[in-house]
Amino acid sequence: MPEDINTSDELTRVFGNGTVFNSSDKDLDKYLAHLCSGYVLNENVRHREMNRCQVINSIKTFRFINSIERTNKIFTIIIIILTLATVALSFYSIRLTSESSVNTERLISIHEKHLSEQQLQFETRLQQQEMSYESAISSQKIFIEAMINRMTSNNAAKASPPAAAAP
Repeated sequence: MPEDINTSDELTRVFGNGTVFNSSDKDLDKYLAHLCSGYVLNENVRHREMNRCQVINSIKTFRFINSIERTNKIFTIIIIILTLATVALSFYSIRLTSESSVNTERLISIHEKHLSEQQLQFETRLQQQEMSYESAISSQKIFIEAMINRMTSNNAAKASPPAAAAP
């Protein structure tokens, strides 16, 4: 019971000088517990006690709302930072994609150039081989014609009678 008297005196003091607004949540809970559990004999004081309960509950509600607002501000800042990071990464990704497509086009161009060079080399070798084959064929034709001419002349010489020897 002496604790109740101390708490009542403390309530009168904190409400009298306005320090109730700066009291800790633990003290406010203690004041509420005292006000809600105590019996008020004097009807003239009962309304004052109910008003004190409402004031304490209002203080606690405002503090709770303020803590929610602080948390919301922090989350809003985090969301803004994440959004900016997402936008930055999107631009970076687009830049990489465009660089990649430019590099891909460059590689395709290099590959096409290399293929055209290989095709040109192949065609040059093919022409050289064709010329070599034509040269070999013409050499063989000349050789065969020479052989045919020699055989023809040998056959003609064998077939013609020997000339009369002069006296």
